[in-house]
Amino acid sequence: LPQALFDGIFHAVSAFNNAGFSTFSLNLIEYQQDWLINLTIGLLVFCGGIGFIVFRDLLDRAAGMKPRLLPHTKLALSVSGILFLSGMLGMFFLEAHNPQTVRNQTTGDLLMVSAFHSVSARTAGFNSVDLSQFRPSTLYMLILLMLIGGSPGGMAGGLKTTTIALLAILAWSRLRGQEVASVWGRSLRKETTDRAV
Repeated sequence: LPQALFDGIFHAVSAFNNAGFSTFSLNLIEYQQDWLINLTIGLLVFCGGIGFIVFRDLLDRAAGMKPRLLPHTKLALSVSGILFLSGMLGMFFLEAHNPQTVRNQTTGDLLMVSAFHSVSARTAGFNSVDLSQFRPSTLYMLILLMLIGGSPGGMAGGLKTTTIALLAILAWSRLRGQEVASVWGRSLRKETTDRAV
């Protein structure tokens, strides 16, 4: 029991802080098909990477203190959702027939492993599969997820989700010939987009 408590607390703190450190020699490979461990660690990693600015805004909105969410919150949640889904689906299809990693798993287990690695790759670093056995295309996708990282004010590193969103919005605005970038009916200040660039 004392060892279980220590491991649980250690991994909870490591997951929320997006550290990815594990007390187990094989990281979380032995828990690859354990839904409770994967969902708990994955949720903690996501919460640690989304940022305290987003948490505060969501709490204020839920308490009725604000009529709507900040654009920052919308961008952080939108980009995080897109990255999560694209990473999960990308890994699912790229690794579905790889005999070295997840060949003998059910579709549900493969989806869980894909979802876990999509969240963890963003800067946490936990793994439930031997990363050296991934296909090069999967590793490249994980590198892109690592590069982007988490949201401002969170525990994750990387370029930040809102920076990537601002760059995409700015590029889309320029392609359409607009001088001022805007999102959700709001114009973005030039200083904000310049800082992102």
